[in-house]
Amino acid sequence: MTRIPIRLLCWLTLCGSFFALSPQVFAQDEEPILDTYLVGQISSTWDRTEGFTAHVRDPNLGNGTARTELRLQVGQTAATLKLQASRRVRPGQIVFALLVDRVEVRVRNLAGEVIAERTLPGFIFGDSASGRWQATLRDLPANTAVVEVTFFGNYE
Repeated sequence: MTRIPIRLLCWLTLCGSFFALSPQVFAQDEEPILDTYLVGQISSTWDRTEGFTAHVRDPNLGNGTARTELRLQVGQTAATLKLQASRRVRPGQIVFALLVDRVEVRVRNLAGEVIAERTLPGFIFGDSASGRWQATLRDLPANTAVVEVTFFGNYE
């Protein structure tokens, strides 16, 4: 019978645990988030009869080459959210592809409670290619105060 020194056995056990629980395994469980945006009105003195419009622009979706624009319009009877992502690539410019798996939208009231959720299909802007994506969500609840928009995906 071969005897393995206890120190070597502990080291092998530790290495095996390390590789079995390495960050690569955890990274596969988490979906990559490009960006999360909050757009809305958080003032409790807001007069609902007037409605409001909120607008957010980001020139670098996920710190990359695409731009995003979100526009929330809340009226007396409903709210509308317009989403847009775009990228313009000049001839000869080399950029990574943008792969968006999906876009999740959570609508919250003034109390912070989720009152509506939507999941939109993803989109792709190819390697060194320009692109444009847009979506409009109509008939969101009239008591919408804040909308949280999360883009899942990455640049490759």
